Amino acid sequence: MLSKLKSFFNRSDVKWTILLVFAIVIFLHDLGGSGMYSAQEGRAGIIVRNMVDSGDYGTMVFKGRDTTEKPIFYYWICLASSMQFGNNEFGIRLPSAIASIICVIMAALFGRRIYGENTGILAGLILATMISFINFGRIARIDIVLAAFYTVAMYFMYCGYAESKKGNWKLYIFYAVLGLSVLVKGPVTVVLAGLTAICLAIKERSWRVFWELKPISGFIIGSAITLPWYIREGIRTHGEYTTGFLISHNIKRFTGIDSEFGGGKKKNVLFYIPNIIGGTLPWSIFLPFGLWKFWQKRKSLSNGTWFLIFWALVVFAFFSLSAYKRADYLLPLYPAIAVLIAQYIIKLEENSFKLASYWKIATAGFGVLLLGFLTLVRSGIATKLATICLSDKVPCISERDARSALKIFEMINTNSGAIILAVLITLIILSLLGMLMQKGRCVYAAVLLAFSIWTVHWMTTEFVLPYADSYKSLRDYALEFKSRINRNEMIAHVRAENLEELVFYLPNDYDEIWYTKELLDANGKLKYKYLIFREETFDSLDENIKIQIREVVRTRPEHQYPSVFCISEEEAKKLDPVKR
Repeated sequence: MLSKLKSFFNRSDVKWTILLVFAIVIFLHDLGGSGMYSAQEGRAGIIVRNMVDSGDYGTMVFKGRDTTEKPIFYYWICLASSMQFGNNEFGIRLPSAIASIICVIMAALFGRRIYGENTGILAGLILATMISFINFGRIARIDIVLAAFYTVAMYFMYCGYAESKKGNWKLYIFYAVLGLSVLVKGPVTVVLAGLTAICLAIKERSWRVFWELKPISGFIIGSAITLPWYIREGIRTHGEYTTGFLISHNIKRFTGIDSEFGGGKKKNVLFYIPNIIGGTLPWSIFLPFGLWKFWQKRKSLSNGTWFLIFWALVVFAFFSLSAYKRADYLLPLYPAIAVLIAQYIIKLEENSFKLASYWKIATAGFGVLLLGFLTLVRSGIATKLATICLSDKVPCISERDARSALKIFEMINTNSGAIILAVLITLIILSLLGMLMQKGRCVYAAVLLAFSIWTVHWMTTEFVLPYADSYKSLRDYALEFKSRINRNEMIAHVRAENLEELVFYLPNDYDEIWYTKELLDANGKLKYKYLIFREETFDSLDENIKIQIREVVRTRPEHQYPSVFCISEEEAKKLDPVKR
C-alpha cells in the first residue's frame, strides 16, 4: 500500500497538479477579503473605473487628468478582470495573483529544463512560499505582473539561445513577450535582458552572442508591439506622456537628478541586501551556502546555471545602482533565485549531506528567543518601546512600523493561548526539519517546510489577516460615511494618507489640500461641506476652522492611517437641527 502511494505521488502529472493547487491556494484564497491598503491598488481601481465610466479604454485618467506614471497594458489586464469579477478588491488583485502563479509554474519549468523535474517542482514550491513574493502576489502590484512577463521572456531567451548557444525560432516569442512587458512598465526589461546578454557574451568571450540573438528581428517585433501605443499616446498628449513617463518616471528615478520621488533622497547602494534576505525568507538561509558552493564550482557550472546567476545578478545590481529603490523592484529575480536554491538543496541530498546534531541547540535557542519575545509583549515592555517609536525619531523605525508593531502586540495579548500553541507547533516543525536534515533527507525537509508555510499562510489569511487588515485599510472607515454624502459633492482631502484608496471607495470629486488655510475663502468662511483630515492635522487645526466643522467619525485607535471625517457645521445643522 505504501509503495503504491509513493508511486502515485512520484507520477509527473500528480506532482504538477499538486504544485498548481498549492500555488492557487496561496495566491487566491480570500484574495478579496480585505480592503485595499496600497496606493497602487487604489490607483488601478480608479483608472479602470474611469475607463468603464467614459467608455474610453485607451486613456488612463486619474483626477480628471491623463496620468503619465505607467504604460497602459497593466490597466487593460485589470480592466478585463474587473469587467468579469467587478471593480472591487478581488477584480483588481486577480491579475497579480495570476501573474504569481505563472511565475511559480515558469520557475518549475526552468528548473525541469535545466536540472530535472524534481528541481523544477521544488523550485515552484520555494518561490510560492517566499515571504515577499506571497505578499506582493496578493495585492494589486504592477511589478509582480512585470515579473511574470519577464520570467516568461527569460525562459524563451534561454530556450532560444542560452541552452545551446545557437539562436532559434523561440527567440521570436522572447521578443514578443519582452515587447508586451514594455507596455506593462516601460523599457526597463529591455535594459535588463540586454545586460544579461552582455554578461553571456563576456563569459563566452564572443560578441557573436548578439548576432545569434537575432537583434534585427527582435527590434522589428518589439517595435511593432510597443511603438504604436507609445507614439499614439505621445501625439495625443502633445509630448507630455513622453517627457512625463520616459524622463521623469524612468531616467530621473534611476539617476536621482531633479527627482522628487522618495523625497529626492538617494537610498544606499546596499539597500537591497537585507531586503533580499528578508524577502526570500525562510529560504534565504540557503543563500550564503549556495552562493559559496556555486563559486567553488564556477569552472564546471552548466550554461543554465550561469544564465540563472546572470539573470539574478543583473536585476540586483541594476536596481541597487538606482537612486530610487523599492522592495517590489526586485521581484523579477525571485524565480531565478528559487531555481538556484532548489538545485542547491537537491545537490545537498545527492552528496549525502547530513546536518550536525548542533541543530538541536539552535532550535532550543530559537525557542528561548520566542518565549523571551512573548514575555516582553505580555509584560507590556514591548508596547512601551513601540510607543516611544511613534515619534518617528528613532533611527530605522518609522511611525508606520511602530503602529504595525503595536497592532501585532495587541493581537498577541488578545490571543496569547493561540500564539503559545503556534510557537509550540513551530518548534515541533523545526525539530522535524532538523531530524530529516540530520538523516540526509534534505528534499523531504524542504517539502515539509514549504507545506508548513502553506498551512500557516492559509490559517493566517483565514483568521489573522481580517483582524490585521482592519488596522491597515480605510475601507470600513470610508464606507461608514459614504452613505451620508451626496455623490455630486466635493470632498476636501487635507493631507490625507492613502488618498488613492479613499478615492476608490469614495468616488466623489475632490481637492487635495496641503495647507489648511486653503480651506477658507477670502472672508474666512469654510469652502467645503465634507472634509477628510489626517488625525494629527485635525487635532492641530486653528480654532477659526474647528468651530466651522463637526467631527463625524475617526478611524479606530492605532490605525496605520489615522484619519478624521468631518462635515461643515452648516451642513450638520441641516441634517441635525439640534445644536450641540
